[in-house]
Amino acid sequence: MSLSNPDPISNVPPPPTWTRIDELKARGDHEDVIVARALDLAGALTHRYSAALQPGAPPWAGLVYWIAQNATAARVRWNGPLFHAMPYCLHPTADPDRFVILNRRYKPIAYKRCGWADYEAASLQHISAEHVDLLCLVEVVDAAGYLHDDRTSPRSTAVPGALHAYRQKLLTMLDIVGALP
Repeated sequence: MSLSNPDPISNVPPPPTWTRIDELKARGDHEDVIVARALDLAGALTHRYSAALQPGAPPWAGLVYWIAQNATAARVRWNGPLFHAMPYCLHPTADPDRFVILNRRYKPIAYKRCGWADYEAASLQHISAEHVDLLCLVEVVDAAGYLHDDRTSPRSTAVPGALHAYRQKLLTMLDIVGALP
């Protein structure tokens, strides 16, 4: 679980379905465009970090690993390049055995600039209740499911080590779900 030598974000390969996204834009399917982009980003990152992640890791593992490896003060600032993909909380879905991983705008991670988001349909970002219980037990998330609050935000310069602590929580999260070797 090394945090050294973060890869530049610019090295993420372009997603294979950007042509499809352009077609969706032309038809005016903006919510579908957002979902397609999230799926493309997750797929590209999972492929990119396949050597670091276990086979069968959850679909969101590549996103979370990307954040853990690339989080810097400049990149995690409000609306910074990693902002939309940063896990903020785990929110229950209608299925009591599933939670959805949300960003600070309460959208599923990797959803960017969308109005209403269907938490049930965001299956890419789902995590089991069993894993959430384990994350609470080791204090990665609090009892309400939050990885941090405004006081302990990784964007906070008032809390020394907040960014490092957040990165460690992300790696622990990946370890608990069996995504790391």
